[in-house]
Amino acid sequence: MWDYVKEWLKASFLNLYGIVGQKLLALTNILLFVYGGELARAYYGAASTIAGVIGYSSFLAYALYPRLLSEKRPEDVSVSLKMVLTFAIPMTIGAMVLSESFLIILNPVYAAARLALMLLSLNLFCLTLSSISDAIIGGTEELDAKAKISYRDITRSRLFLVLTLPYVQAAVIVPLTYIFTTSVAEDAVEAATLLALINLLASAVMAVTKLKIARKYLAFDVPWVSIGKYLAASVLMATLLWLLPTPTRILTTLASTFLGSLIYLVVLSVVDKETRGTAKSAANELSKLLRVRSEKGA
Repeated sequence: MWDYVKEWLKASFLNLYGIVGQKLLALTNILLFVYGGELARAYYGAASTIAGVIGYSSFLAYALYPRLLSEKRPEDVSVSLKMVLTFAIPMTIGAMVLSESFLIILNPVYAAARLALMLLSLNLFCLTLSSISDAIIGGTEELDAKAKISYRDITRSRLFLVLTLPYVQAAVIVPLTYIFTTSVAEDAVEAATLLALINLLASAVMAVTKLKIARKYLAFDVPWVSIGKYLAASVLMATLLWLLPTPTRILTTLASTFLGSLIYLVVLSVVDKETRGTAKSAANELSKLLRVRSEKGA
């Protein structure tokens, strides 16, 4: 019993180590509030709230980690990438195109943070890609499968390497945030925008780094053809939305969001065979469900 508790406590070091690294990254928000002011924090918070929706697309890859633990198949990674990017790409581009409208429905004052929202949307996209790499790295690591784990094994594991990256990231962006908010930014909008830019650059570097680490331990194919289709459909969607008048009310903004989603799905269904198959399967399941309910009602 005590041996088990001892090993559990030893392995918990990784969790604690990871939490501390994330807390260090949160210092940038504190610096923005202290030196940029309440308004800068409000601008950044409003933009972060909207951009954060993009991160929900990473939930589609949650099954990848346990799947890789049981069987390390590269094709599972490609499928997960397609599932996540099918939604992450149009959500990112849509948030950028409708950035002003989304901020206005929160508060017309926040419209000034439009550029910050665009940058944070790209930032969340990079974080979404990083989450897939995290799942690959964690799913291919066999450290926790051992009955006894030494601290030496922990510090040499790829999990420790990935959890160390936030410390490196914090060592760069925290001083930069302090310098930019105290010496460079001239107003609240500029302070929020500069922090968004710093986070985007750092997240982009981390996403590339984690992707290289993940491919080192599991050689998988990136579905570039599918990604090209998602981008093409998203660009067409964005172009049509850009040509329309900028919505400034909740109902018109929601209508534009729905219209953009519809355009994207229709275009993607035309150019992508897998999407057509998924849509057909979903339609069949829906028709079955409605038929069962109608039979029960009769």
